Amino acid sequence: MTPEVSAQAFTAQQGAIIGPVRSQLGWLVVRVETAAAGQPLASVRADIVRELERRKRSAAINALATQLEQQIEEGKSFEDVAAGAHLTVVTSQPLTAQGRLSNGQAATIAPELRTLLPAAFEMDADDSTPQIASIEENSRYALIGIERSEAAAPPPLAEIHDLVRAQLIRRTAIRNARQIADAIAARINGGMAPAAAFAQAGLPLPPPQPINTTRSNIMTQQVPESLRIFFRLRPGTAAVVAAPNNAGWMIAVPLQSTRATAASPAAAASARAQLNQVTQEEAQWQILKAMEASVGVQRNVGAIQAERRRIQATMTIGPQQQ
Repeated sequence: MTPEVSAQAFTAQQGAIIGPVRSQLGWLVVRVETAAAGQPLASVRADIVRELERRKRSAAINALATQLEQQIEEGKSFEDVAAGAHLTVVTSQPLTAQGRLSNGQAATIAPELRTLLPAAFEMDADDSTPQIASIEENSRYALIGIERSEAAAPPPLAEIHDLVRAQLIRRTAIRNARQIADAIAARINGGMAPAAAFAQAGLPLPPPQPINTTRSNIMTQQVPESLRIFFRLRPGTAAVVAAPNNAGWMIAVPLQSTRATAASPAAAASARAQLNQVTQEEAQWQILKAMEASVGVQRNVGAIQAERRRIQATMTIGPQQQ
């Protein structure tokens, strides 16, 4: 509620009509539906004091964070910014992005530090520019910088022996399966009947999975490559495609192709409308990309974060009257 309206609303009786009142939003007419007596000031004084203190503290912290970001943009180092703001500098032990030590063991670190790890690992290790990262929005921030970066040590072989062995077995099986699939596809493409080509592999293979679909269904749905490839093959030929979820290989063999009948006028009109919409969106996207490349658009992350905090602080504290 704007100050212009609240000044009259809280002095009106229940059912009263207020206005028109001119406000920042224009002319308003307000009806007072219910009116209830407020709590005595003495009973809510402590809550009001705590809320005002919280708002002032939030505003001061956001102002300090914005000031530090401005100093970073001016080229000041981590040490200069920290010393100017009288910040306590804490240097952590080398950590991975998951909060572990370089040898893979779990590290005992403060919750605040763990919150800052994602922001730290998004920074360029070769760039000494510090950053302001949020620990708790509008209440706690941290100045972070990278002192050095180290290559993570590989875990001991004894700890990953079973995993390495399983991955090696799987990789070998997939490679062998690809060789078998290529041989079957080559026999089919050489003129052999699909059933005979599969039987000649001499292995217990899964039974064929018949597929009956149309090109329009393939074009309008999210389908795997194993289905799309059917419409790039001639009947009686074969191709090897990867199975979903890296489960091996599949052999696509179209047996029959039937030319579709002409679409109805309504279906053709719908298809043209969809195609026009896609073409317009693509053209708009290409124009925007060309404009960005021509003008040279750059993203000022520091300025964006500072403006976001300023807006959030304004929404939290409310408009200030001069």
